[in-house]
Amino acid sequence: MEDKKPKKNVIRPAFTLYHPNPRGTGSAIAFRVVEATPQQAGFVQIEFARQQTIGDVERRVFPTFDWKGRIIARLNPMEVGEMLRVLRGMEESIRNGNGFQHRTDACTSKITIAHIVESSPCYQMKVFQETIAGEDREITIYITPAEAFTLEAGLSASMGRLCFGH
Repeated sequence: MEDKKPKKNVIRPAFTLYHPNPRGTGSAIAFRVVEATPQQAGFVQIEFARQQTIGDVERRVFPTFDWKGRIIARLNPMEVGEMLRVLRGMEESIRNGNGFQHRTDACTSKITIAHIVESSPCYQMKVFQETIAGEDREITIYITPAEAFTLEAGLSASMGRLCFGH
């Protein structure tokens, strides 16, 4: 019997970074690559989540993150290209710090990434979302140089699939 369910075009379930802290104010970010098809352009879905619990090292209880309350953004291939320019050191930030502006019927979002060289070198990725109801949410995550290198390599390798499919 033939399976009539449409295939999802996700190359890898997710490249996820978890950054908990003892104050419970950490965050996590997941990147999912969805390749292009004849019916749909490819995109990278980014999910931002706040830390929900602190955890307990002695009891081997890990911190948790609020994935149900996550903020989701989808970047098209050109936006991924702009992000890669920052990760490769060609730009300090996306669109001179203005980031990507996304608007839907439900909300307006701004996604930024910037290379921070002062004190502790890293990349700061931030999403700010304002709903029609006036609810504001913001999540920030700091990405280490090693994590940024891995992310850049993965996104670079996926560009052909984002643009043209398999």
